[in-house]
Amino acid sequence: MIESNICPESIRSAASAGVDTQRATLSKAERLHSKKLIDDLFGGGHSKAMSAFPIRLVFMPAPEGESSQMLISVPKRYFHRANKRNRVKRQLREAYRLNKHLIDGQNWLMAFIWLDSELHDSQDVSKCMVTLLTRLQERCLKEKKEQTHHDFHKVRTSQAFP
Repeated sequence: MIESNICPESIRSAASAGVDTQRATLSKAERLHSKKLIDDLFGGGHSKAMSAFPIRLVFMPAPEGESSQMLISVPKRYFHRANKRNRVKRQLREAYRLNKHLIDGQNWLMAFIWLDSELHDSQDVSKCMVTLLTRLQERCLKEKKEQTHHDFHKVRTSQAFP
């Protein structure tokens, strides 16, 4: 009999969250690997950041024609052994894969950076990921609302003073 390595809890949590488990994949196109885009994200001064310990999210809107892309970094400073760094990266990828539906319809360049020198349960990592993605969604909605409000007043004042 062949055993599967898929964790039934992650399938149940994805199904209960209304996620189509067949669609929750993380393709190559969703991974940030372009040096130019990474340099823009970290060096351009256009990015913003937020944290939900032990994860820090650095993000910026994706350029026109680009879809949402993410990158994961676990510094060697915190985990000297590669197997521990790989475990954390696997947990972050899985948490993002299961919760990326929270930011559907928006295109972001995102970097998830690990901030702790201790390992955490996958459930804790997933909770932090949900918190970050929800806050990112709220920020996007807030910025859209402000932009619409600003555009409305701009049009209104230009009509009032010909």
